[in-house]
Amino acid sequence: KKGIYYSSQQSKKALKSETKLLEKHSMTNQAKAPEAATEKRDFKQEYEEAIKNVGLYHSSATNNSERVLNRLLDATIPSASSELYEKLAEASLRKDAKMVDSLVSKLKEVRDAESSNLKSLAQLKKANSFQDVLIAFKDEVESLAYELALDVLKTTHVALNNAGQGSQGRKTSSKPAEEKGTREAAQYIVKKGGESITFTKRLGRGGANLKQDEAEFAFLGFKVVLNEENKDALEPATIELNDGNHVPATRNNIIKAIEEKNAKSLEGYTADLIK
Repeated sequence: KKGIYYSSQQSKKALKSETKLLEKHSMTNQAKAPEAATEKRDFKQEYEEAIKNVGLYHSSATNNSERVLNRLLDATIPSASSELYEKLAEASLRKDAKMVDSLVSKLKEVRDAESSNLKSLAQLKKANSFQDVLIAFKDEVESLAYELALDVLKTTHVALNNAGQGSQGRKTSSKPAEEKGTREAAQYIVKKGGESITFTKRLGRGGANLKQDEAEFAFLGFKVVLNEENKDALEPATIELNDGNHVPATRNNIIKAIEEKNAKSLEGYTADLIK
């Protein structure tokens, strides 16, 4: 990745030098009117310091912020390179030397093309303001904004419901949730081809309601249908493993197949547990 962003890093160094000259040139004016000088906040540094303070923020809040951050930053990485890196990792795990060599060759070609493209992007940045670029890509920005808003809405809802477990229901107990061993629904960030979703391994009755996660199942290649008993079911109903066996298409088996990389229909997906 260093090669891909080399020209961008050079631009940053040049910008830093220009900034220092401008600061030196304006020192006299700043001394005369200190109230006019406003210090730019480094939100990246503030964020990194915040998440280092373990226990300062609720884990669900931290997870949500990480998802938003990762989704936005993923959008700044050239998709062609990103996909090739994922395929390279998979080929390496399979110890497929022939495929690794082929992918490395393709990656070099893509990186050369992206290096040239970055020069064009630098010119684009110089000729347009950030605001103008956002307006030019209004539809794309709006789509990304709603994607993130929906993700935060769903994950916050799940987090609040989990936090409320133990205090709701027909029976209450004075024992803390930790002592009762309350199980929480595990959540995963599932990715493929530069796109990602939050997939929840729901428990109990919540797990039987497949319709609420219809979009997530569609992303994974499954369709939510009604079976003969008029209940939610997945189509296909089973997952064919690489050894020829079939397992039921359940939330748990889907994640397991992705993690173990043993189902052709789920190749290319990755699943990371949200801790």
